[in-house]
Amino acid sequence: MSGNPEPTTPVATQQAATYKASDREIYIWGTSQITNGLIGTLGTNITVFFNTTLGLDAALIGIATLIPRILDAITDPLMGHISDNTHTRWGRRRPYILIGSILTAITMAGMWWASPGWSQPALFAWLAIGLLTFGVANTIIQVPLEALGLELTDDYHQRTKIQSVKFFFGAVLGLGIPWIYWLTLRPEWGGEVYGFRGVYFVIAILIVVFGLLPAIFCQERFQRSNEKPESIYEGIKTAWQNKYFRQIVYLRLTNAIAATITAGMYVYINIYYICQGDKVLAMELAGIGGTMYSVMTFAFLFCIPWLGRTLGKRTSMLIGFGLQVAGMMLNPWLQTPENPYLQLVGTALAVPAGLMANIFVSSFMADVCDLGEVQSGRRMEGTYGAVFGFLSKIEYSLLAVVVGFLVSFSGFNPALPQQPVDIQNNIRWLTYIPGFFFICLTFWFAWRFEVDHKLMQEARATLDARHRAKADKASEAD
Repeated sequence: MSGNPEPTTPVATQQAATYKASDREIYIWGTSQITNGLIGTLGTNITVFFNTTLGLDAALIGIATLIPRILDAITDPLMGHISDNTHTRWGRRRPYILIGSILTAITMAGMWWASPGWSQPALFAWLAIGLLTFGVANTIIQVPLEALGLELTDDYHQRTKIQSVKFFFGAVLGLGIPWIYWLTLRPEWGGEVYGFRGVYFVIAILIVVFGLLPAIFCQERFQRSNEKPESIYEGIKTAWQNKYFRQIVYLRLTNAIAATITAGMYVYINIYYICQGDKVLAMELAGIGGTMYSVMTFAFLFCIPWLGRTLGKRTSMLIGFGLQVAGMMLNPWLQTPENPYLQLVGTALAVPAGLMANIFVSSFMADVCDLGEVQSGRRMEGTYGAVFGFLSKIEYSLLAVVVGFLVSFSGFNPALPQQPVDIQNNIRWLTYIPGFFFICLTFWFAWRFEVDHKLMQEARATLDARHRAKADKASEAD
């Protein structure tokens, strides 16, 4: 747990050569973030389509979007368990990625074929069933796809490069996502309904293309890892017994709470406090901040692997969360009506903070899988990724409710063009106080996180010795 740079030379002479993924595999798997990003656009645009275009009550939309999260509690861990224990000539992950990409594309494209003339119950039923089937299809592709990325390499530092490449493709897609709704409104479609159908038909094709790439071109290293299947309950129990996994879950959970509360309440602070009810100025600042964030992301992404090798992954992660703590402390002074543009300083600080924290946490997930194998003797990337992914889904679903409660508790009145001073202050401190508390808690969990390069070298040596013994035993049996 030292803050010194992590060594890059092995400490165990008995350790086998570290397996590294090829650049081709890394970049092909990295394009999976394009698939994830395109799938993620459904969350925002489905509300716009069914509410403003088709007229479905917003409360019913909220209920319809919560239903799949309940099903996720079953399907996510189940899919992880199935993938971990699948034995086929094509591997444990790739068959599901192939099938899941096609099913996801079909269900996503079909979501937009509801008609404006339908009744409220009919629209609700179409949306609820559509989101349920889409959720199952999405689980089929997402869980094995994430697991495939976790097992691409044994190299402690290359895992950071893999996650950086993934974030790069996500940033590229991020430049185009804000234009999707604009594209649906083009007169060439002949109406907004047809615009959504046409645009998402193209998106469905792209999902298949970028989903097939890793399914075809990425190689699996553990095609028959778990010879003796265990029950799904035992699988989840085994995963949770991994203390390093618990540590990273706590860290991720508290960070998501801080980030979501801050992001969800920022819109209200920006419009009603910083810009004093001027929505045009608020959206202009938000647009400038978004563009600035994207440009800085591209510039800073390439530094992340270097920082991990130079300072160490754990130290770099701590710096990222430390910058988030500093940013949260500065928000009351950076977000001010006296100088609305001062908030862009916070945006500039958020880029390295967010990248260093998120990329290194994702990189550590692969390390946690190795440590889990040391403890249990099983490769469980699917189960770890599924539990982690399900917790993320629950976080954002519940936090949407929390943000709504905070806005309501502040006394916010949507009928007023500008909120009274006391309401403005309520909104601010209902954001700053819980945000600061949870980001400090995140930093505390990060400080206590015990995984470093030395521990992973020891784990690698143990696993290599086991694998050699297993191979020797198999050779003797033959």
